[in-house]
Amino acid sequence: MAEVDDVDALHLTMKLVDFLAEVTDAATRDPVRDILADEVGGPDLVLWVDQLPEGIRVNDQSVDDVLLRVRPPSILPEPRPPAELVGWIDSSEPRGLDGFEPELLELGPIDVEPKSERGFPPNSIVRAFARWMGTWRQWSRSQKRRELYEKLESAAKKLEQRDDEFEFVLAVGLICWEAPDGEQIRRHLVTEPVLPKLDRETAEVTVSRVSGKRRFEDKEVLGAQEAYQPGRGRIAKTAVIESDASLLGEQTVAGIRDWLALGFGEAFETGETRGAKGVHSRGTGR
Repeated sequence: MAEVDDVDALHLTMKLVDFLAEVTDAATRDPVRDILADEVGGPDLVLWVDQLPEGIRVNDQSVDDVLLRVRPPSILPEPRPPAELVGWIDSSEPRGLDGFEPELLELGPIDVEPKSERGFPPNSIVRAFARWMGTWRQWSRSQKRRELYEKLESAAKKLEQRDDEFEFVLAVGLICWEAPDGEQIRRHLVTEPVLPKLDRETAEVTVSRVSGKRRFEDKEVLGAQEAYQPGRGRIAKTAVIESDASLLGEQTVAGIRDWLALGFGEAFETGETRGAKGVHSRGTGR
């Protein structure tokens, strides 16, 4: 049986090992605290779970650990408006995926001068616009899926070749805070490693869970900020890390709130805002 002094020494040794592991772990991961800033070292790719294209969703309840499946949609040209709509829509030029949806003008045709001579679109124009908009929106949905597929395909190929330099993570708990020193902090608190993989026979890209522990990245996010109190909230932090609950589930989000109330000495608001949950590719620092 260990003597009291031996037990104390054992506890000190364990704490030292834990401390060294945390120092090493922090040193090997990226120090970027703003994943949205255009700066060297930031994530190569950021995808927001709540902004995936229509028809594509993350399935965090799957039994095979596959969170996401995307097949390559066909590449299609953008539908051009029919000739009868020229002058009745905001623009007849191609818009691309980043452009605004077409709009039917309240008064037209647009080339009629003076403006006082323009009139409301007749029913034939309204019907033609509705038909074309249906086609245009269908094209837009399919090409947004194509854009997502190409990003995931690129990430999968990069990790195949450079998995010692990059990692792909599923993340939750986005902190958005301007620190007193002016630093802009926008980074997720909790992450899990995931793996994008390309099936070269079917061309399907999947994103799957992989072996690797859940990480609570409070040190990486908040660093030496005065409001950060690492000595507090350890129980809440451990509960999040060791939980079997889905990373994207309410239990994890509640655990993050519990930690924030203890380990972050600033008033905060929580909510399902853009970017609360995301997937991104980043350098490992190794």
